[in-house]
Amino acid sequence: MAKAETIVIEEMKRGRIKPWIIGESPLILHAMSQKTKMSLLIPSGRKTAAEKAQSLKHDPLEEYRGSAIVAMSNKNPTRLLFPATAFKSAICNAALEVPGAKKSQIGRLTWVNGDTVNL
Repeated sequence: MAKAETIVIEEMKRGRIKPWIIGESPLILHAMSQKTKMSLLIPSGRKTAAEKAQSLKHDPLEEYRGSAIVAMSNKNPTRLLFPATAFKSAICNAALEVPGAKKSQIGRLTWVNGDTVNL
């Protein structure tokens, strides 16, 4: 005769928080620029040594300006946006410092609304 096992399912407590984030280091934005996106979609082809020498590999000012995610509508209170997934990643990484918590488990149990957050 098989022994019956008892399965206990704990009720999950759900909540919502609206945090204020204060940085301790400079904010570095590094979104993929339009030029980089296009070069991934449509490769430029092989260049000769002379063509490589004549063309700039990077345009720092253009890359800096293209690194931010910018709001295209006036509905946002700020013009700069930040990926919401970065906050979820930070929460998951913080779980590594909490005894008994697992990064993957915290990742499955947390949710950040929206695609971007206003800065």
